[in-house]
Amino acid sequence: MCLLVAANGYDGSMMNGLMALPQWFNFMNHPKALSSTLAYPMVVYFANRRGRMKGLYVGYFFLVLDALLQTFTPNVAGFVISRFFLGQPSAWWGGLAPLLITEIASPNVLYNCGRYIGSTLAAKATCGTRNYASDWAWRIPSLLQVAVPLVVLPGVLLIPESPHYLISTGQTSKAKNILTELHSGGEVNSRLVDFEMAEVANAIKADSNAASTTSWAELFATNGNRHRAFISVMLGIFAHWNGVGVVPYYLALIWNLFFAVLAAVNVDRVGRRPLFLLSSGGMLISYIIISGLSSSFAQTGMSSVGLAVVPFLYIYYGFYDLAFTPLVVSYHAEIWPYQLRACGIALTQLSTYFAIFFNIFVNPIATDATGWKYYIFFAVILVIVTGTVYFCYPETKGLSLKEMSVIFDGVEAATISENAVMAIKGADVDHKEMA
Repeated sequence: MCLLVAANGYDGSMMNGLMALPQWFNFMNHPKALSSTLAYPMVVYFANRRGRMKGLYVGYFFLVLDALLQTFTPNVAGFVISRFFLGQPSAWWGGLAPLLITEIASPNVLYNCGRYIGSTLAAKATCGTRNYASDWAWRIPSLLQVAVPLVVLPGVLLIPESPHYLISTGQTSKAKNILTELHSGGEVNSRLVDFEMAEVANAIKADSNAASTTSWAELFATNGNRHRAFISVMLGIFAHWNGVGVVPYYLALIWNLFFAVLAAVNVDRVGRRPLFLLSSGGMLISYIIISGLSSSFAQTGMSSVGLAVVPFLYIYYGFYDLAFTPLVVSYHAEIWPYQLRACGIALTQLSTYFAIFFNIFVNPIATDATGWKYYIFFAVILVIVTGTVYFCYPETKGLSLKEMSVIFDGVEAATISENAVMAIKGADVDHKEMA
């Protein structure tokens, strides 16, 4: 399931590759790229009413529809319509896969690192067909969008429904069976599973209407939720307003994948806050150096100064991938309670698209007008990012649902049932069992 995001990475990289093909530009009459999705409100509603797994299959439907329409479209209008449909699997998978991973797997299984796998495959596909004289130079990469999701499909079919959703709909026996299989190695009457069942049931009981009447207004109804909403919005914006839009995004896909995976496998050792702080602080220092070297090159024209920028671009991306690839999805999925988790993830995704639109339409104009001086703007943004992380982003490493609620909502709002208390007192709740 972690590899479903590779489809998003493939699409983003593929469009960059297609825009380098004269065959595609001739077919499209030299358009400006625009991609968006309006599906997130429906994703939230569907997730709470029909479950997480069914939504993944909806994403598959739209992906196949898009790939076929985009590959065999006879005109520009058909291609544009296909791009609209492609926003649908991005929304369904981007909104639901993090939910499932958060609710059925251990926190160290992070979702977003697969993006660079898809990006690398797309780069190879568009490079491999670049010399084709016909429209198949771009039609073949378009068709290959379904490759990774279809390879992953057999595994997706084996994924169980979210235990949280099952408990919220009264299917407690199914939920317990899933937790027993995944979290205790099949051990019946596991204290860990009993504790998790009690904790999840108590959290869901706090809002008896969680699965059916969740309102977007609840995202801002309490101080704790407003804190969560602030983190979700700023996380989506910071993921793209950190200068990533004005340096070569596909400079080194394998390099990016290496650092993203390195951070993902160490996130439970290091913690979330240290990774965010190291990432934003490292990007800030790298960006200051890049700005200074770019300024010097603009004034002197010395090739040695220009070449010195290149290694710092790699260093910048290494720091970026430490946090803003693996944690941009998983972190905010951890901080929201069950009844608002789908809305919170959608909020981050929507703010992400807002930041992307800014990068698409503003960055080229600003860069042409100000040159290297535009880097200063993002250096200031990175100062804000680092400060926001330091003061507003709590550590979530190893925290239970109750402990997370204490951080955001206070002790009074984080009551736990007597059964759960007895379970945790009588058990050595060590999540290493999940391995």
